[in-house]
Amino acid sequence: MLQEVHLEQQAVRVRRAYKAYGSGGDRQVVLDNLNMTVLKGSIYGLLGPSGCGKTTLLSCIVGRKHIQSGEIYALGGHPGSKGSGIPGPRVGYMPQEVALYGEFTIWETLRYFGWVNGMTAKDVEKRADFLLDLMQLPNRHAYVKYLSGGQQRRVSMVATFIHQPELLILDEPTVGLDPVLRERIWEHLVEITTLNKTTIIITTHYIDETKQANKIGMMRKGKLLIEESPLGLLQNFGLNSLEEVFLKLSYDQNVSRHSNNERPVVTPTQPEVEEMEVKEEKTDIWKDITMLIKPHHIKALVWKNALWMIRNYGMVLFIFFLPLIEMFLFYNAVGTDPKGLKLAVLNRESPENILCSYNSSCDLKMLSCRFLRHLNKRNHELVPYQDYDKAIEAVRRGWAWAFIDFPERFSDNLADRFEYGKMANETTLEESEIGIHMDMSDQQLAYIIRRDLILSLKDLATDVTQACDLTEGVLMSPVHFKKPIYGSNLPNFNSFMAPGVLLTIAFFLSVLTTSGSMLFERNEGIFERCLVTGITVFEILSSLIITQLAMLIGVCLMMIMLSVYVFHVENCGNVFLIYILTLMSGICGMSYGFVISCVCSVERTAMYVSMGSFLPFIELCGVMWPIEGMHASLKPITYFLPLTYPTNSMRAMMGRGWDMTQSTVYLGFVSNIVWTLIFLSTSILILKFKKA
Repeated sequence: MLQEVHLEQQAVRVRRAYKAYGSGGDRQVVLDNLNMTVLKGSIYGLLGPSGCGKTTLLSCIVGRKHIQSGEIYALGGHPGSKGSGIPGPRVGYMPQEVALYGEFTIWETLRYFGWVNGMTAKDVEKRADFLLDLMQLPNRHAYVKYLSGGQQRRVSMVATFIHQPELLILDEPTVGLDPVLRERIWEHLVEITTLNKTTIIITTHYIDETKQANKIGMMRKGKLLIEESPLGLLQNFGLNSLEEVFLKLSYDQNVSRHSNNERPVVTPTQPEVEEMEVKEEKTDIWKDITMLIKPHHIKALVWKNALWMIRNYGMVLFIFFLPLIEMFLFYNAVGTDPKGLKLAVLNRESPENILCSYNSSCDLKMLSCRFLRHLNKRNHELVPYQDYDKAIEAVRRGWAWAFIDFPERFSDNLADRFEYGKMANETTLEESEIGIHMDMSDQQLAYIIRRDLILSLKDLATDVTQACDLTEGVLMSPVHFKKPIYGSNLPNFNSFMAPGVLLTIAFFLSVLTTSGSMLFERNEGIFERCLVTGITVFEILSSLIITQLAMLIGVCLMMIMLSVYVFHVENCGNVFLIYILTLMSGICGMSYGFVISCVCSVERTAMYVSMGSFLPFIELCGVMWPIEGMHASLKPITYFLPLTYPTNSMRAMMGRGWDMTQSTVYLGFVSNIVWTLIFLSTSILILKFKKA
């Protein structure tokens, strides 16, 4: 019976804990068969030099790291199991780093941690007044980033105390504090253990200050050398200070190692008890998803995210103006027909003047002049040349994109060609042709010049047909392109790329913002601190989606409105469906950003991954060029990328006016949903199993 009572008195118990990093010769043991017992309502001072494993041990106790063998019992069960109060509001964890939002004021910081732990604003107000006075902190409306290092640590301590948890775990809380304030904090710790039965585990470099602890654990090289009360240590060793005790234990440990006869230096003074049976729950990888979301967690997280964005208004403005700038550049720099292309012209019918005069009646003289008049309307610069070799040289040197050569009797021979038909001789045929020498190094420019030459010739034929009152179409090509079923007779590349560009901007803008936000929290230690309070990964992702979605809704609406109503991009589809698809692609980009932030540890690496995936996405997803034109080995890959189906869907809606009854359209929406779920699930799995 006495033994059972003793077990119930234990707040934390560690047995045979072992943890190591690395492998082989580089293997470094951090916890070496460590045993520790912390009774409820007591202060446990954990002493040891830097690098001895104190912080790792505390991280294992709060469930953020895992031992490779042994057992840890805390507040009713193993950390993370259903029976344990860890993670959750029953524990207060102050990490070694500050782990606070510098853009928040002291009061906003306390409100956030109070809300996370289920407190009302009124309760937070009452506790904050007392704790701020205790810690001698300045104006509650001061920003954390403008406080000194010591003041920031005090704010971190207040955030840990705010909800009065059963178990306080403080990792070097008094470093850099004034001795008088340090003594005042210790008095408060003693008071709450006496009155509230709070259990406290505290690590410190200041050995003397732990004299007020109920028990001291001295740790070195991954082992707990001894557990005993301060007075008991001094009496048992017959020494005058705890420093001397620790020095002697360290010396004995070294001697024991060198003698290769390792044994416990000192056994704990309390009687050893049989192990308590704690039912271990099987790990469920979907636990974070299936757990009920706590409203006060979402409320606190969304409020925190929104406040952080308000304080970082420069980033918010960047998010809104970057798409505007990108779209302005795209619609004004890509897809429109080039103007002012220089075309060298040698017109032997009128050597002195390119735009020579001609009779607009049914007079088949100076047809070259008529042709050049129509070509000149297409905004090209016609440059006259008197010599064939010089005109060819102009193209070779890049002074002109094409050379147009008219024979001396071009009009007469062309008239004879029409008149004699198949009876025309070879000379007539050759002298009635327009010689075109082109620079084909630029496909787009060459295509446009060739198109304009053909259209100008068509205009000439129409002109002559009308002037001579001939049957319409008699001089036309037998190939007649009727009114297009979709699109226009003169499509531009802008209309082809615009759907994919809209989705790409929404996708990668979300990638950058979400990956940056997640990495900021992880690298500042805030992410780990939030998880210890009981916030789940799914709640963190949900809150980020909510706040990022609020911005994304506005950004996507702005992009669609500007595209359709300002830049007048061709659109035959439902604007609302186009907007929803763009928004869904942005949400998919958020999910991809979560994956990047989980895989990468620093912002620079995340930026490399984000930008490194940008070009493959736009090259392989049909944004820049039709998928049908890709190599056969690449085509199957394109359909396993997140922007391929949405791009085809957007293009079908904008260019063809299709709706959700068409598989091409609804597959884009389905693809976004599937990829979003894949990315979110991957993020949760990585965050669950990856060690910080």
